[in-house]
Formats: sequence, C-alpha cells, structure tokens
Amino acid sequence: MNRLQRDVRATLELTRVLLVRMLREGIIVRSLAWPPALVASTLLGTATVVAVTRQPEEVIVTPALADLVPELSALGFRVRIETEPSRFAGSVLAATDGETLWANGNTEAVERIIRIRRDAGWYPDPPPRPPLPSRTGVEGLLPRLSAILYTLYGAVFGLAATARDRNDGTLAAELALPVHRSALGLARWLAPTVALSAAITSNYAFYAAIIGAEVTPAMLRNGIAAAAASVALGLGVVGTSGLDNRLSGPLAIAILSLTALFALGGLAPGLAAWIPVASLLTNSPGWAPVAGAMVAGLLAVALFARRTAVM
Repeated sequence: MNRLQRDVRATLELTRVLLVRMLREGIIVRSLAWPPALVASTLLGTATVVAVTRQPEEVIVTPALADLVPELSALGFRVRIETEPSRFAGSVLAATDGETLWANGNTEAVERIIRIRRDAGWYPDPPPRPPLPSRTGVEGLLPRLSAILYTLYGAVFGLAATARDRNDGTLAAELALPVHRSALGLARWLAPTVALSAAITSNYAFYAAIIGAEVTPAMLRNGIAAAAASVALGLGVVGTSGLDNRLSGPLAIAILSLTALFALGGLAPGLAAWIPVASLLTNSPGWAPVAGAMVAGLLAVALFARRTAVM
C-alpha cells in the first residue's frame, strides 16, 4: 500500500510539474489561447465592416404622410419627414411624396404601404422574413471545429513532449525516481489532457456567450474524450523517437489516425458515436467515448512503461 500511495503522489506531482512547465514555456498560452483570440478578432472585424458599409434603412416621407411613420417604424425603418424627399433620392433606402417612390434597394414593404394608402388595385406582397438560423448550423459547428483543432494538438503534445524529454535527459532523470514507470507515463497523459479539457470547456463557453451556440454536456464529454484519446495516441506512437530521431514517422501515423477517425464520424455516425475522436461529429451522449478514451490512455501508459523499461 505504501508503494501504491507513493506512486499516486508521484503521478499527481509530476502532472502538476508538467502543467507548470507547459505554462512557463508558453505552450498552453500560444497553442490553446490563439484559436479563440482569432475567432474573436474575426467576428469583431466582420461586425465593424458590416457596420461601416451597411446601407442605412432610412425612409423619408413628406409631412402629408406623417401618419405612416408608426407603421414604417414598426417594420424596422428609420423614418424622417422632409418637404422635398426627392433631394435625398440615392442617399437613403427610400423617399416618397405619396405619388413617386425613389428607391435605393429592396423597398417592397414601403411600396406596399404607399399603394394600400392610395387604394391601388395592386401592391407587392413582400416575402416573409427568413427564419432564424438553426443552432445546428454555424453556431453549432464552430465549437466542434475548435474541439477538432485541440484534438490535433493532443497528439502533438503527447508525442513531442515525450520525445523532447528523452532528448534533453529529463525522462532519464525521472526514470531514476523510486516510482513505477507507469506513474511517469500516466502524468504525461494526464497533464496535456487536463490542459486541453480546460481549453475545450472555455472555448465552448466562449462560443455560447459570443454567438449563442448551444453547447450541451454531451458535446463537452465528446470533446474531452477526443482530447484524452488524442494525447494517448501521441504517447503510444512516439516509441523511442526523439526530436531529432525519426519523429516524422510517428507524427504522420498519429495525424493520419486522427484524420481517419474524423472521416468515420462523417461516414458512419452510428458506429462513430461509440468511438472517441470520431464521436465529435455525432450526437453521441459521450459516455462511451469517455470510457474508450480512458482505456486508450491506460494502454498508452502501459506501452510507455514497457518501452522505458529497456532504457
């Protein structure tokens, strides 16, 4: 029991040290904070351009048509009363004296009101406003895309961090500690998983607050499962590679494996709902992928312990 307690304490401490190291080296800040910053700046830039270039929906009427102001305002137009509306033709959405309509865009709603007032035999029937976009559209897609990006990070974190520690001697020093080798592998799986899970959770909250994305607990479970499985994949395929020693092969295997799982999510959602990473693109409840990610993590840790036993 004393050995088990020592290994558990060592795992927790090594996990904390790895997280602090990632923070100190800027890995978490640069890699995990950049996507939401990019999205926020893009949304802000888009809103600014739309606000600057958007044609004002202003309608000018004569004093004789002042009784139409409430009706036009109720449709969302900004109404101004001028004695000579023709002078403003081209600079506003519409201008009318009750006889002539100077239009500068889609003015079917304004024309309809004027024709009804004059008891005209015909008037346009504007199409109904389109329904609000579904949250399964762009609003629902952006959080999933951010989780896919962080999933790709996971393989790199699990793979490159182990290769780097093997190169600079950190791994050799840790292997001299009086703890089981699986504790070292478990810490290397937990630290990136915790960092990525925090990033995915904060990103989901960000999208929910900024664009009203509907984020469910199931989406969060699938995102965390994908991150954990991706880190396990990177940790499992790194083998004995270092940063300067055959790292491109394991990295290619990890990225191709993740790409295949993403494709499975689009091609066979029924099967993908049970598999971590693939379930990101499905409506899976997320419990099976979480269990699968835990199994993948434990297998990667066991493989890590076996490989380091020969060092």
